[in-house]
Amino acid sequence: MGTEIDGVNGIIKNTTSDGDITIKGNDGGSEISALVLDMSDAGTATFNHDVKLGDNSKAIFGAGSDLQIYHDGSNSYIDDAGTGDLFLRGENNVRITDSNSNKMFLGQHDGEVQLYHNGTEKFHTTSTGINVLGSGVFTTADNTDTLTLTSTDADASSGPNLRLYRNSSSPANDDVTGVIQFEGRNNASQDFISSEIKSVTSDVADGDEDGYFSISVMNNGTLDLALGITGSETVINDTSNNHDFRVESDGNTHMLFVDGGNDRIGFGTSAPTQHTEIVLNSTGAIPTSEAIGSSNAGVAMGLGIHNESNSATYTGIALETRTSGASRWLIANEWQSTYNGDLVFRNRNGGSSSTEVMRLTSGGIAIGGTGAANTLDDYEEGTFTYAINGSNSGNLVLRSGYARGEYVKVGNVVHIDLRFETSDDNSISGNLQWTLPFTKANPNANDAGNSVTVGYIRDNSLGTNYRTGVYLVGQSEAYAQLLFSREGAVTSTVELANDGNTDGVLEGVISITYRTT
Repeated sequence: MGTEIDGVNGIIKNTTSDGDITIKGNDGGSEISALVLDMSDAGTATFNHDVKLGDNSKAIFGAGSDLQIYHDGSNSYIDDAGTGDLFLRGENNVRITDSNSNKMFLGQHDGEVQLYHNGTEKFHTTSTGINVLGSGVFTTADNTDTLTLTSTDADASSGPNLRLYRNSSSPANDDVTGVIQFEGRNNASQDFISSEIKSVTSDVADGDEDGYFSISVMNNGTLDLALGITGSETVINDTSNNHDFRVESDGNTHMLFVDGGNDRIGFGTSAPTQHTEIVLNSTGAIPTSEAIGSSNAGVAMGLGIHNESNSATYTGIALETRTSGASRWLIANEWQSTYNGDLVFRNRNGGSSSTEVMRLTSGGIAIGGTGAANTLDDYEEGTFTYAINGSNSGNLVLRSGYARGEYVKVGNVVHIDLRFETSDDNSISGNLQWTLPFTKANPNANDAGNSVTVGYIRDNSLGTNYRTGVYLVGQSEAYAQLLFSREGAVTSTVELANDGNTDGVLEGVISITYRTT
């Protein structure tokens, strides 16, 4: 038994059971085993050194040449043409590096997968998703390409979330927490930001955190702030630029219009001529032949505010109703020259014309007419401090809390109510007089000159019964004077008209109505 060589058929055979075939040679005087074929291991070949294949020479694996590894003189290839998958396996980590050992790819055993650029990590997976380090750019060659975040979770409490997170070790007020920019190119092939969405933490104090959200757009080469939102307000045109604000309806392009450049607001108009202009019909006016905000037919009610001269000669406010094309003016301010800046209230109850029922003028409220006799020019109510004096000298001492009266004044008519309690006669002399908040008018000779009223009075020095007191307010006087009191139904003696009939201890109530100047 031994080695047999079949030169005819080119066969080298070891006839010994499990005997190996070894190819040896001399390397610089030393014998080496260049190749060992292990027959106890199905002929496994063991090379002592490199196996070199020339360009386009392939290492072919599989019965069907499924896997090929080769170099074509320019590039290197690993070609998998088999029916299965191509596996690259490692017991621990899998690395791909360049010739200088700079990392390109690192797949960690039971851990993250990392991608590198020029030796610097730019992307890695995590247990919950992915992290991108540095700037991320998604480039598409088709305008129909879409970046989509999809959730297959059946839980409807939250959807796919896009989160911009500023993880700062030293947070401070006005930190920018995230920016979304929309960028394009001009006709000079220059990049520019056409619009921007920004979020800022305006206050980072624990428990007092505040945020600010803004939208900016490019305007004449400058990125202008168009919308700002905080926790307490929403501001359009926050930087006071000349941005207009417009609200469009189905039938009107300028239902609400803010002219930022001219500081004007328009309703129903694209070109307001005043700081505030309301135009509620198609003509830009409020003519008497049309209902405001309606056609000539049907029933309508509207409000028009204008400050512009036109054929109807109005500048102010008007409120009208309409039935079957006939206007019914209810309120008008400076509507035509007859109103003269007054606010006029009218009423129409049948017929073709309306009747004025009330007018607000610079001189007061006119009811049922415009003359002085129909004008209410004053209304007042309040309290006043009074005293009880003697017509000659002295006064009665009022108990604490009883020096206040109440009054209502409507035009020149005054009504007062007061209750009095006195405790002492302070050297009073003459008739008793109660001071008033307003002086009695001095009427014409043919008019009633005085006002007389009654009240109740009790004088402890003359018993405990209440008596009717009669009081007089004389013309041009600022006090009410006690004329007399009557004790019982049949007594007509003059009592308490002067200080000689009292010890200064009185109580009573007076209500007086009179005319003042």
